[in-house]
Amino acid sequence: MEGSSKTLRLYNTLTRSIEPIYPLERNRLRLYACGPTVYTYAHIGNFRSFLTADLIVRVAQALGWQTVYVCNITDVGHLTVDDYADASGEDKLERALRSEEGRRFPNIWDLARYYTQAFLEDWQALKLVEPDVRPRATEHIRQQILAIEQLVKTGHAYETRQGVYFHVPSFPDYGKLSGNRDPEQLAQAVRDVVQDPEKRDPRDFALWKKR
Repeated sequence: MEGSSKTLRLYNTLTRSIEPIYPLERNRLRLYACGPTVYTYAHIGNFRSFLTADLIVRVAQALGWQTVYVCNITDVGHLTVDDYADASGEDKLERALRSEEGRRFPNIWDLARYYTQAFLEDWQALKLVEPDVRPRATEHIRQQILAIEQLVKTGHAYETRQGVYFHVPSFPDYGKLSGNRDPEQLAQAVRDVVQDPEKRDPRDFALWKKR
């Protein structure tokens, strides 16, 4: 906190250094933590990120800051090949429904509800701070569509017969946080898994998958 001996410091990926946090609103921290995809039980590695977010929230509150903490539930739309940013994969929940364990659920909604509840019980068992908001992907489909339509309208995304892609060259600062900005290296990294011949650039990643 500026002007105080007590500060919250975090590693800044952009500057590669530890820096104090100054909230946009004085003494009020807004934090978003990416939540789980509920197609199976969360493991200890998954909870590492939630423990980190929990620590940040607790430290901010100890400093006397107000906090607004959001952690989502992804109950649709997580593709099996998301690591390669292609639209050719299937939804992880759909694949889980066909597994030996998944066959006990009559539909994908029951599967998602079951693993969501299991996740929340584990969250409570670890005594983590409860988020102020826990949005579910299925409850915000319209907002997702509107956001993608805006990206297409502004030239940052385009549509193919397989899906809608973000066009990486349209955003010059892409890779600024990771430091991986070499177009040739990025292209080589995904060359063997790109399966949509209509993609304009091998680095482009899927925003929406068509059936």
